[in-house]
Amino acid sequence: MWFGRKRTKKASEKASAKASGKAGSDLAPLTRAIMELSGDPGLDSRVARQERQARSGDAEALIRLGARLLDEGRDAEAEQQFRRAAELGEPLAMHNLSVVLGKAGRAAEAASWQQRAAELDCAPAMVGAGFRAVDENRLADAERWFRGAAEQGEDQAAYILGVLLSEAGRTAEAERWLRAAADKRNAEAMYSLAYLVQEAGREPEAELWYRRAADEGHPQAMNNLGTVLRYSDRVAEAQEWFRRSAEAGEPMGMLNLGELLEAGSPERAAEWYRQAARRGSAKAQRHLTRMAEQGPGRPA
Repeated sequence: MWFGRKRTKKASEKASAKASGKAGSDLAPLTRAIMELSGDPGLDSRVARQERQARSGDAEALIRLGARLLDEGRDAEAEQQFRRAAELGEPLAMHNLSVVLGKAGRAAEAASWQQRAAELDCAPAMVGAGFRAVDENRLADAERWFRGAAEQGEDQAAYILGVLLSEAGRTAEAERWLRAAADKRNAEAMYSLAYLVQEAGREPEAELWYRRAADEGHPQAMNNLGTVLRYSDRVAEAQEWFRRSAEAGEPMGMLNLGELLEAGSPERAAEWYRQAARRGSAKAQRHLTRMAEQGPGRPA
């Protein structure tokens, strides 16, 4: 776009010919710079801006560029960008660098960067530090890291913290954190919360949370919901949830579906028992043995 006096067609043609003849040598410095970055004199692209900002040492741009390179499978280049930002003191870059290093099998260096990021209150790094503490049986440290991340709204951290507290017998506090994660549609937290309140005798609430987790596709929740329904005389609905659990690969769903089917369709029941037995269900194998001992017409 030109500003100022409108040029005649003849003048414009002359200028175009001149530019073409000199292969762009008379382009304004800014236009040439844009072409070098983006390859297009009319386009200052997002990628070009990102790369320019990264070259200037902008930590956020370095992180964005590193993430793009990582998405493209250019891990070594991504590592360079994350390292530059990490050395500028950016906690998220430290965490991302630890992920790249871990992926490359450089566990010690990865742990070092992750620890530095966690100590700077980077929530994803705190989750990672928490898992590492669990692996090393440092449960007090694990609780501290997960709690810190959970307080920043990390639902996975809230879920794991709830599980740790539940296993330690601190059920009231465990329920609070499991509920916080469940409210963010964390299916594992929904399932664990359902189990916790069921153990406390709050069956209607347990059914509610099992149903929510089942609706999110959690196979064990589907099975447990089926069990709740089965023993509250809602057998048809129970069978449907057992079927969905079984089809999702849950052995207990296969076993329970087989038990509901056996009276009316022993062949179908036996097939689900076989699948459950192949996945390690001793009870399903006992059912198959019993059916075989009962003689013809009861397949094993």
